[in-house]
This record gives sequence, structure tokens and C-alpha cells, in this order.
Amino acid sequence: MKTTLRAIALGGLLLVFGGALAQDDKPLQPGKISEAALLAKARQLTQEEFELSKVAVRKAGAEKVKAFARRAAERGEQLDKKLTDLAAAAGVTEPQKISQPMQQRLNVIEKLEGEAFDPDYLKMLLDFHREHILIYEQLAKRADDAKLRDFAREALASERAHLKTVETLAAPMIPGVK
Repeated sequence: MKTTLRAIALGGLLLVFGGALAQDDKPLQPGKISEAALLAKARQLTQEEFELSKVAVRKAGAEKVKAFARRAAERGEQLDKKLTDLAAAAGVTEPQKISQPMQQRLNVIEKLEGEAFDPDYLKMLLDFHREHILIYEQLAKRADDAKLRDFAREALASERAHLKTVETLAAPMIPGVK
């Protein structure tokens, strides 16, 4: 019964929101957007991951997922401060809030708990980390500001490590995750 409910919940999320985090459902193409837009998108993803992880601290079922969510929320808060400072120095003020599609996803996932919550949370984290990696790769290559390039290189290594951890947590819960 729990498995059936989880499958129905996951199917509903996938139908409503697809897998994409991009606001317009187009794949992120960081090589085609400006440095300022990359920085704004990195901030937005960080803010959204932070909000999602705060929900996960309350709703996750597996203790490992809950513990990871706590660390992710703490990390997200620190990362957002650094990104906000770098963005301010670059004159980038957006985003001021999370995207409407993400708010809708949060509204849906907040209704799930425990075993039904964990795979959805981890799937969303996989998406966040993969997009962050694409963004930080571009910022590390082409940011004009040396501080931003250095930050992007450091953040890139961290995102890759976090992606591996999320993949490990997700593998038993999400088919196809290695």
C-alpha cells in the first residue's frame, strides 16, 4: 500500500512538473547566457534548494535523508550569503524570491511525508546539483571577476561531491540512479 501511494504521488509530481527545474521547461543552456544571468540562476537554485531542504528536515522519512537535509539547509544558507555578496559586487540583484514553478513544486511536496517524500526530495536535489554544476563550470571558465571564478571553482568541487552523495542516497529509492 505504501509503495502504491508513493508511486501515485511520484507519478503525480512528474506529470504536474516534469523533471525540469527551468522556469520555461527548456533545458538550461549556461553557455548561451550572460555571466550576470548565470550568477542570478545560481542564487535562485541555491535559495530554492535551501527552502526545499528546510521542508525535508521536517518531512523526510529516512534518517539519512533527514540528516543530509539538515546539512544541505545549513550549506544552502552559507552558499546563499556568498552568492548574494558576489552578486551585489557584480550589480546583480535578482532573484529576490524563488520561482513560481518551484513554489508550486514545494506546495505539492509539502503534502508528502516519510517514504513518499524521500524519493521526490532526492530527485529534486539531483536536478539542482546537476544544474549548479553546469552553471559553475561556465562561471569558472568565463567569469570576469577573479573572486567569482575562484568561488565557482570551489563551489563546483562541492557540488560534484554533493551530487555523488545524493546519488548514493537516491539509488535504492529511484530507479535508474546509480
